[in-house]
Amino acid sequence: MPIGRRQNTPRNLRFYFTENNNGILNDFTKLESINMENANKWIIGFIYPKPTKEEWSSEIARINYGWILRTELEKFQDDYYVAIWEKA
Repeated sequence: MPIGRRQNTPRNLRFYFTENNNGILNDFTKLESINMENANKWIIGFIYPKPTKEEWSSEIARINYGWILRTELEKFQDDYYVAIWEKA
C-alpha cells in the first residue's frame, strides 16, 4: 500500500532511512545526479513520530555529505518532525 494511504500510521525511524523505494536515501542520490547548473536542491521529510535526538543523530549520519539540515529537531512537538535538507 502506498505511504499516502497509510495515514496516522507511525513509522520506525529506520523506515525513512532504508535504500528501498520507501526510504529517502535514494532521493538524495537521485537529486544529486540531476545536472542543473546553479539549481537549488532541497529534500523535505515529514517524519512522525518525532525521533529522539539519539535516534536522529545516528540515522542522519548515513546521509551523504554535501547536504545541510536546515531544521532543528528540538523546535518541533513530539508527534512530528519536518526535516529539510539543502544541497550545499
